[in-house]
Amino acid sequence: MKNQIIKILLLEDDPAINRQVEPLLRQQSYEVVTAGSADSPVALSMQTMPDLIVCDMQLHHISSHQFLIEVRNSMHLNHIPFIFINGKPGWDHARFAMNLGADDYLPAPFNGQHLLMSIKARLSRFRNIADFSAQTTAAGEPPRVEIPAEVADKLSKTEFRIYRMVSDGLTAQEISKELSISMKTLENHRYNIAKKLNISGHYGLLHYVIKDQVKRRKR
Repeated sequence: MKNQIIKILLLEDDPAINRQVEPLLRQQSYEVVTAGSADSPVALSMQTMPDLIVCDMQLHHISSHQFLIEVRNSMHLNHIPFIFINGKPGWDHARFAMNLGADDYLPAPFNGQHLLMSIKARLSRFRNIADFSAQTTAAGEPPRVEIPAEVADKLSKTEFRIYRMVSDGLTAQEISKELSISMKTLENHRYNIAKKLNISGHYGLLHYVIKDQVKRRKR
């Protein structure tokens, strides 16, 4: 992503906020795609394949939560970092959004610098994940990962299995099928794991696993 233009899909139907967000992103040399009220956000996402999605929590013509769920359930879109803006204040609202698969949740009032920092962090994290995935693919099937004792001691039996499966590269759908649990139950387990390990975001657990693996390879 370093030498290419980053494309951001912006879903914002409040003209006042849109007048703040769109120019702010363009000033950072991001390509910005916006959606009209008649556009299907999922169809637009499939058509444009953005590098990151910024979505207002309080859209009028569609459910922002439902849009996120459809993105995370799509094999073509579920890798895209997703940031909610203009959310209701309070940890409960943020937790609900994170459980659905959001990478970040920025409450109202809108803060441009917070958004830019979040975008930079999500893109950097995604790039690290993509680079690591490419390295392990090029090297062939990676060896089974050793789970650190300090991590294993904090997790329940089911949480440990999920951590192991994430370490082995299984997708959320594959883990759900293997454990015979719903995606909602899986997300609750992932949330509990993230809380115990002090991490956050849709890719937080995967990023944590990758950092630990890289650290161990350097020893």
